[in-house]
Amino acid sequence: MGGGRPPRLPPRARPPGAAVGRHPGWLTGAGGRPRPLLREARAGIVPASSRARRKSPFPKTFHPRFAEGVRALAEARLRTPEAPLWTWIDRDAFARLIATFPNPEPFPWFGQLLDAPGWVAYLLAVDRWLDALRPSVRL
Repeated sequence: MGGGRPPRLPPRARPPGAAVGRHPGWLTGAGGRPRPLLREARAGIVPASSRARRKSPFPKTFHPRFAEGVRALAEARLRTPEAPLWTWIDRDAFARLIATFPNPEPFPWFGQLLDAPGWVAYLLAVDRWLDALRPSVRL
């Protein structure tokens, strides 16, 4: 097959609701809710409670057992004075964060993207990495 011309293929089937985003704003924002056409197109397929809830690009919900587990690990790490994490962050500040867990006030500037349990879990992962690899850093 030559000539540089692509072969003709049949059009692929679009998923239902794929063209909803191309409707004008007055139609897609009707009723004060975003994407009502897509929500109503899925009636009977998706439960009403799921269709009506507000969608967030950065969900901040976490399972309560996850928060409890992270808190237990953090408190155990606080009892380890030789943890490599204390070289990089203030141990007292970490203890204050854990004391107000899971909703510290005020939360840092990045709190809109990462809630306290996720942030503490990240710090514990960094501590584990530092403990396992023992990197040397020259400043």
